[in-house]
Amino acid sequence: MSVKIIADSTCDLAPETLARLDVSIVPLYVTLDDKSYRDGLDLTPEGIYRFFAETKRTPRTSAVSVWDFLQVMAPVAEEGREIVYISISSDLSTSFQNAEIAAREFPQTRIRAVDSRSLSTGVGLLVLKAARMAREGRSADEIANELTRLCDRVHASFLVDSIDFLYRGGRCNALEALGANLLRLRPSLVLTGGRIEPGVKYRGSLVDCVRKYTLGVLAEMQRPDPSCAFITHTKMDPALVDTVRELVANTGHFREICETTAGCVITSHCGENTLGVLYMELP
Repeated sequence: MSVKIIADSTCDLAPETLARLDVSIVPLYVTLDDKSYRDGLDLTPEGIYRFFAETKRTPRTSAVSVWDFLQVMAPVAEEGREIVYISISSDLSTSFQNAEIAAREFPQTRIRAVDSRSLSTGVGLLVLKAARMAREGRSADEIANELTRLCDRVHASFLVDSIDFLYRGGRCNALEALGANLLRLRPSLVLTGGRIEPGVKYRGSLVDCVRKYTLGVLAEMQRPDPSCAFITHTKMDPALVDTVRELVANTGHFREICETTAGCVITSHCGENTLGVLYMELP
C-alpha cells in the first residue's frame, strides 16, 4: 500500500486487528505519581487499578510528543509512502497539533493528520475506514478528506459506573460527585463536537443502568453503518458485556459486533465498569 495509516493508542483497537490492517500506533502517556508510562507498552489498565487501590490517586494523561511522531514517521517517509494519522479529538489532547508539527519535518512526504473529534473506538471506526481505503489504493488526500467528512457521523458514548475517577481527575466538581453518589447515579458521557458532554444519568443497579444505557443508544440509531459496531469497556463482568452484545445483535443492524477493552487513557479518566456502544451513521 502506498499510504501508511497511523493512529494513537486511544483508538482502543485490538493488537491483532492493528497488525492485520498494517496500522501503526503511537502511544499517549500515563503518569502515576512522577513516573510516565507509554499507554499499552509500559502500562496496562490493571496497573492503573492497582495504583488507584493503593494510593486513591488518579493517573494523569498526556499527549503523544513531537519526538515520538518523528520516530514513527521517519521510516515511512524513507520508504516513499504517504501517511494518514488519525488522532483523538484535539479538544481532549494536543496529539493532533503535535502530529502536524512533526509532519513539517518531512516536506517531501505527503502527510495528513485527521482530527477524529472522538475518542476510543470512535477513533477506531475511522481507523478501520482508513485502512480499507488504503488497501484500495486511495491517496492520503482522498482518505483524509473522506474521514473528515465522516467524523461527525461517529456516535461515541460511555456509561460510567463510579464518578470517583471523574471527580479525582477534575472532570466534575465535588458537589456533583456527592450528589451522584448519594443518589446512586451512573452518568453517561457523550462526545459532542469533539468534547465530552454529560448525557443521561441513570439510577439503579449496574446491570439495570447498563441495560437502560444500551437501549437508549439503540433507540437513537437512525441509519447505522452496518459494517461494524463496537462494545468497548473497562474491567467489567463478561456476562454483562454479553447482555449488551445480545441487545445490539437483536437489532439486526450490524454485520459485525466487535468487543474491545479500553486502554489506559479511558481507564485513567473513567475507572472500571465503564462501557460504551459506539457506531457510525451512514450519510
